[in-house]
Amino acid sequence: MTSSTKEPFKKLSIFDLARGYEQADRSDRNYARHHFNDYFTYRDITPCDITALEGYISIEIAAFRAIGEVTIPELSVSHYRKTRPIIHAGDAGGIREAFLFCDGSYFNGREAISFNEDGFIGFCGWADSMNSRPFVSGFCRWVDEWMTPAKSLRAMRND
Repeated sequence: MTSSTKEPFKKLSIFDLARGYEQADRSDRNYARHHFNDYFTYRDITPCDITALEGYISIEIAAFRAIGEVTIPELSVSHYRKTRPIIHAGDAGGIREAFLFCDGSYFNGREAISFNEDGFIGFCGWADSMNSRPFVSGFCRWVDEWMTPAKSLRAMRND
């Protein structure tokens, strides 16, 4: 029971969570690119931020798998030596480019998300709109829940 209401806790399931992909535009690749570019540049991204992005993608893949919306068995962010994230630092801070890869039951090392040097952000060029959804949704959550507070904190600390 909660101390303030004396009501029993409600047991939640994955279906009770407000998922980012319930909003149609949050699983659209172009929306995700604009969502990032409206607030950030590559100079705002650190290697730790890329690690956090991997976590958000993993959470979204698990959520999609739990409700049966991922059609590739055993889809995951790749951590094999050859396909672990590649991050190149920028000359003025942040990153110049970064590449995250994913694995499935019948492939290894496909593009998950790429921050290309020319400023283009790629999302699962190999995947249809259904299988790219956890990556795009995870990216949007990362922008909202990780990058926005992190940028505010860095500004306060003058990083």
